[in-house]
Amino acid sequence: MITRLHVIAIAAAVLLGLIVGGIAAWYWQDNRWSARLSRVDAVHSDTLAEIARVAAGQVQLEQEKRAELERQRRLIDEHYFKEYTDVTSINAELVADLAAARQRLSVRAAGAICPGGVPPAAGAPGMDDGAGARADLHPAVAAGVVGVTGRADECRVRLGALQEWVRGVVGE
Repeated sequence: MITRLHVIAIAAAVLLGLIVGGIAAWYWQDNRWSARLSRVDAVHSDTLAEIARVAAGQVQLEQEKRAELERQRRLIDEHYFKEYTDVTSINAELVADLAAARQRLSVRAAGAICPGGVPPAAGAPGMDDGAGARADLHPAVAAGVVGVTGRADECRVRLGALQEWVRGVVGE
């Protein structure tokens, strides 16, 4: 006969079986999910490593581009600085020579009108197509004219350097 003690023993055995089954299921699920999570972690770390490798490659490429751009800019600077200093020194020498009257600057003079309003007779044809008389400028005025044109030459060199630099930066 089944006594109360038997019922309690059966209930205890069922409860113990449930507890042991629950613990076994817990460990089994833990192992299964641990394996799955370790695979996901491995894929994630591989993905992050690949992203880091690609980013490092891009950084290296950009650094190489920048170094090349700086090298080109340095060459442009050297070229145009030499051209600028050459133009500046040539203009300074010319201005000094004109101011000291070691050189002369002449301009074409318009044909003079005779007192009666009749222009003088045309001269013989020559190399300058009968340009007429030439007049020398005063040394100070000549130096001023050449100084202005010299500054224009300097600006031309600066503009060329700036345009070349922009072309290098923009990549035209």
